[in-house]
Amino acid sequence: MTIISQIAAFVQNLFTCKDRYELVTKRIMPIVVIALFATTITLAVTKCYFQGKSMQTIVWLALGTVFAIAVGLGELMGMIENFLMTLEDNAIAPASGDSKERLRKVMLTLYTMVSVVWAGLCIVYGVGESQCENDSPTTNPTSAPAPVISGERDALMAFYNQANGVNWNDNTNWNSNSDICTWYGVTCDNKLSQSSSSSSGKVTELKLKKNNMFGTIATEIGFLTQLSYIDFDSNSFSGTIPTELGLLASLRHLELDANRLTGPVPSQLGSLDNLKEVYVQSNNLSGTMPLELCARRDNLGGELDTLIADCSRDGNEFGYSDIVCTCCTTCF
Repeated sequence: MTIISQIAAFVQNLFTCKDRYELVTKRIMPIVVIALFATTITLAVTKCYFQGKSMQTIVWLALGTVFAIAVGLGELMGMIENFLMTLEDNAIAPASGDSKERLRKVMLTLYTMVSVVWAGLCIVYGVGESQCENDSPTTNPTSAPAPVISGERDALMAFYNQANGVNWNDNTNWNSNSDICTWYGVTCDNKLSQSSSSSSGKVTELKLKKNNMFGTIATEIGFLTQLSYIDFDSNSFSGTIPTELGLLASLRHLELDANRLTGPVPSQLGSLDNLKEVYVQSNNLSGTMPLELCARRDNLGGELDTLIADCSRDGNEFGYSDIVCTCCTTCF
């Protein structure tokens, strides 16, 4: 029998059912189960829903998906019914009651388990909302104009997009029309407009510790001219520390520890007269701590009283060499 004739026989058998029970249990439900999971997984892969999720979560949901599709295919091919009959023939499972009723109970249990797995997929990955790092059409980089930063909202949105904001643990009010001073982790100087009760103050603090941020730190952060406090501790930033941080004349506290930053510490940080605390340990940084930054240490007459880095010269968890720092207050 050719493949085409086998398919034709399967389709004919699909719509030839003895009763409503057989139509629902053996035909409609298995097809619905397979279609649901195939669609869900296709969307998950193409829309980047697995990005930023833990491997343990992905493995468990993948196993659940395989189980669900196996239930659908097994019922369509009659394998589950044959399996139950084999158990009875070998006296592994007692034959009690009507075989069709027995099969109905088994399938009801399996379909319930499948429904729970599918609901879990939908809840965890939120089918319908793309989490891709860049979900917009690709443009020619040679002809695309440079982004125009017209204010602090644009600067924050550039930071949000480059740090994969859709995947943050908390991105309340980000990427919305709400006052930027109400965005999660953003603090303003609380100055109010004379014509309204809305804030017209400048951004002074970005506190986004342990917020599942990854990607690179946007250079547009340099447009937040009144920023005095940055806390990006315990995220997954990669790339280099932007030199544009040297534009933040009001910066007093810089916390970039426990990320995956690479390259040298920018010498531009040494121009910040108000800088008091710098934490860059637990990264992949290399080179030598800039002399300009060391000159800001309080024991040399500057304001910088805390400077912590990976400088113990015993390597770090990523296998990189530590940076050389003769002025750090603490070396990890």
